[in-house]
Amino acid sequence: MPLHPKQVKEQEFNKPDSSLPVPSEASETVSAKEPIKLSCLFFTFLKLGSYSFGGFMSLVAAVRRELVEKSNALTEEKLVEGISLASLLPGPVAVNVVAFTGNHLRGIRGAAVCMAGVILPSFLLILALSVVYFKFNRLPVAGQLFSGVLPAVAAIILSAAVDMSKKSIRNWKQIIIALIALGVSLASKSYMTAVSVLAGSAAAGCLMSLKDLRHTVKIREKKKASLLFPVLLAVFASAALFCGLLFLPLIADLPPCLTIQRQISLTFSGMGLSAFGGGYIVIPAMQKLFVESLHWLSDKEFSDAIAMGQITPGPIFISAAFIGCKAGGVWGAVNAAFSVFVPPAILTLVCSEFLGFIRDSPLVKAAFLGLRPAVIGVILSAAVFLLAQVGPEWRGWFIFAAAFTIPMFYKIEHVFIIIGAAILCLLI
Repeated sequence: MPLHPKQVKEQEFNKPDSSLPVPSEASETVSAKEPIKLSCLFFTFLKLGSYSFGGFMSLVAAVRRELVEKSNALTEEKLVEGISLASLLPGPVAVNVVAFTGNHLRGIRGAAVCMAGVILPSFLLILALSVVYFKFNRLPVAGQLFSGVLPAVAAIILSAAVDMSKKSIRNWKQIIIALIALGVSLASKSYMTAVSVLAGSAAAGCLMSLKDLRHTVKIREKKKASLLFPVLLAVFASAALFCGLLFLPLIADLPPCLTIQRQISLTFSGMGLSAFGGGYIVIPAMQKLFVESLHWLSDKEFSDAIAMGQITPGPIFISAAFIGCKAGGVWGAVNAAFSVFVPPAILTLVCSEFLGFIRDSPLVKAAFLGLRPAVIGVILSAAVFLLAQVGPEWRGWFIFAAAFTIPMFYKIEHVFIIIGAAILCLLI
C-alpha cells in the first residue's frame, strides 16, 4: 500500500542524518580531557624557566598564569596546596612546587620533565657565565640589566598576588590573616617565622570553621587514621633508602678524580635537604661553608656567585652550578645542580602522596581557609622585599609602574615584560 505523502515526509524527517556525527563510546572518550603530553610540559616549563627572574614567587606567578589562567590544566586550590607544602619542606621552594605540579599532572615522569625544563635554561646560562667569569674575572653589564629586571619582577609578583586574592580571600577574617602574614614575613626572614605563619594561619582557619568541625571531624578522622600507618611507613622507608644510597659511596674506594665529585654530591645534597625557608635565608650558611670551611671560593667569588643566581632566571639555588664549576669543572656544575635540586624534590613528592590521603578531611579543608590568605601575604612580602632593593631611583619605580599597569589593559606575556624592562633600563 503506497504511503501518503505526509507519511513519507515524516519518515524522511525522522531518519537520522548521515552527515552528522553519531555519538559513540569512542568519541565520548576522545572528547574527555586528555592528559598533557610530556613534551608539551617540558617546553612549557622550559619557557617559564627562561624568564622567571627574581626568586621563587616569580616562577610561581609564571606557573599560575600558564597553567591556571591560560590552559586551565591546574586549579588555584591545587597550586596553593603545592606552595603550602613546599614552604614547609627543605630545598628550593620554586622547584619543589614545579615537581609537585608535574607529579599532579603526569606522575613521576611529569615531575622529572617539569624540573628538567625549568632548571635547564638557568643552568646553561650560569654555566656560560661561569666560563666567562673565570676567564675575565667579571660580568659586564650584568648589574645594570638586573636593576631593570628587578622592579618588573616585583610588579609581576604583585599582580599575581592581587589576582589570587580575588579567589582565595572571601571575608574580612581572611584579609586580617593575609595582612598579618605580610607583616610578620617582612619583619623576619627566618624559617621558623615562615613555619609559624603557616601553622598559625592553619589554626586560624580551623577556628573559623569550628562549628562545622565539631560534627564531622570525629567520624571522618577515624577512617583516615587507618591510613596513617602505611603512609608514615612509606615515608620512613623512602628516607632510609635515600640515606642508604647517599652514604654508600663513602664505603667504596673511589679514584682520586671522583673524590671531589663525591664531596660535591654529599655537600649539596645535605645543603638542599637542610635549606629551610628559601635561598635568601641560607646565604649566610652557604658563605660559612664554601668560603670559611671548604675554601672553595673567595669572598668576592661567593658574592659574584649569589649575584649570578639573581641575574639569571630560575631559583637562586642555581648558584650551586657556579660553585660546582669552580670546584669540579663542568661535571662538578652538573653534579651540584642535580644534588641540590633532586633530593628535596623527592621528599616533596613523597609528602605530597601523604597529603593526598588527608585532602578530603574537613580539618584540612578548614586549615586551608587560613593557609590560602597566608600564602598570599607571603607572596606580597616577596614583592615588597624586591621593591625595597629598587631604591629611590626614579627609573626603577617607572619600570615597576609600567610593568604593573600595562598588563591590566593588554595581555602581555611575562617574558616580554622582563625583556622590555631590561632594554628600557639600558636606554634611560
